[in-house]
Amino acid sequence: MMTLVFRMFVLGWLGALLGCSSQNDPSSYFKTFDHIVTDQYRETYGQGGIYWVSNDHVVLEAYLKTEQSDLDLGIYQVSVNDGSFIKVVDITDDQPTTYKFCFDGAVLHVMTKRGDFSLVTAPQGYKVLLRQMREKNRSNEYSPIRCQFVEIPKEKKTGYAVLKAEDGLMKNKAGETEHEPVKVFLSDDFGQNLVEISERPVGLGGVRGVRRYIPYANAYFGNSYIKNNCTDLSWIFRDGWRLEQKRICLGDKPFGSRVIHSVKGALYVEHITERKNVPKSYVIIDGKELTIETDMIRGSSVSPDGCKVAYGIGGYSGKSGLRQQLKLFNYCEYLEKGLN
Repeated sequence: MMTLVFRMFVLGWLGALLGCSSQNDPSSYFKTFDHIVTDQYRETYGQGGIYWVSNDHVVLEAYLKTEQSDLDLGIYQVSVNDGSFIKVVDITDDQPTTYKFCFDGAVLHVMTKRGDFSLVTAPQGYKVLLRQMREKNRSNEYSPIRCQFVEIPKEKKTGYAVLKAEDGLMKNKAGETEHEPVKVFLSDDFGQNLVEISERPVGLGGVRGVRRYIPYANAYFGNSYIKNNCTDLSWIFRDGWRLEQKRICLGDKPFGSRVIHSVKGALYVEHITERKNVPKSYVIIDGKELTIETDMIRGSSVSPDGCKVAYGIGGYSGKSGLRQQLKLFNYCEYLEKGLN
């Protein structure tokens, strides 16, 4: 943890960096890849998103100019260092398609239902699996961590969150009465308890919203429903299965949903709204909100080392077809160079 003096020093420098007159223009910590044309609003419906396959490369659906076409649709791997790319999966663009894709840390799953798809380039460092899309039923739940549907055990007064396949499930087990605490366990996929993670104080309920794995901390992260601009953040560290929680209240903002990500030493918030003159993304350090983007963005995704954020930038409505370019914000470089 940073000392109070050091934190104040950081905040002072960051405030200066946000000013146009600073020699350390914050725009130098951004990259916009104009040739990577995408539409991350489709991610809203579970279509795909932006996935980091290393600290230097992302995969996403995009239209790019290639030797074959001026607008060649596919799933591409893009270097965030220089914008170079390879086409991983070809998607036929002259017929309707139904599919989604997801990266679980080792395999890029391309789940298809309608349309033609083919592997173009076998990438290094991870595998690509083309398979039929599976269906939702009453007993399963789609896990973005595993990129597949998982059968959920049936047990009264019990809620589950799906973790990595090698870890199992996070289990919230309520007491028989409201005066008993909720106990949080690590369980196997059948609901059998493996480790007790925490016993919650009476009245606080279980641990909610844990839906992401953050590699840099080797932890699972999430937040409860945002109510009255406040939410409970949860980190479950795989080393010792330790739970850390923090309640934060976000600044009062106009209507719109917010997605919270954990980055190194801070929080990154994507604010999904069409309102003008409202931050569309910002970093929270020690309760201070530092504006990152004022243009509309979607699909923010944090690199495995917790340092970079990739997203699509471009408007929501009033346009048809693809509306965005890929953009990168290097948070760690922003801090490091701003302090020199």
